[in-house]
Amino acid sequence: MDNYVPFDIRQKIVSSTTSLGWTAPHVAYVYEADATELMNEFDKLNHLKVNNKITLNTVLTRIIIDGIKAAPWVNAHISHS
Repeated sequence: MDNYVPFDIRQKIVSSTTSLGWTAPHVAYVYEADATELMNEFDKLNHLKVNNKITLNTVLTRIIIDGIKAAPWVNAHISHS
């Protein structure tokens, strides 16, 4: 009994957390969209505007917003009861 070391609560937490990682499904998907036409239209818009340029962030934000409006079920949400 001199060599007995109690199992620390931290070890239990690490063991539990680590084992959860082994059973969780892992999925990855990469889609590389062709943005050539988007960038051409972006350049045309900026050539028309002399003083107020449009940033790419503004264009991408607008695309995301319009996409979520068109398909609201793709937007993630959390609800608490």
